[in-house]
Amino acid sequence: MSRLKKVGLVIGGYVTAIVAGDVAGRLYDARMAALPYDTSGGMYAGGQMMSMLGAFLIVSLVPTLLGLWFLRRHEGFWNAVAVTSLVFVHSFAPGAPL
Repeated sequence: MSRLKKVGLVIGGYVTAIVAGDVAGRLYDARMAALPYDTSGGMYAGGQMMSMLGAFLIVSLVPTLLGLWFLRRHEGFWNAVAVTSLVFVHSFAPGAPL
């Protein structure tokens, strides 16, 4: 599989995750609009946000893992991740051992 196809597959997976989150939010909104109570708009909005975020996070696991699978043989990428993580840790916890 070419590099362009791999990138397209991962980006397509994230687009699918965004669409799944949007659909989950719209379904939550449709379900809540049918209820007779409308006194807690902020709570409904929070529930809709959690529904959208939950659907997005679950569906986005697939392209994330697929992207990491495609990068498994690129040693330079993993070295960069390791160095970045050490820099991140030591920027917030200077006394942390190496």
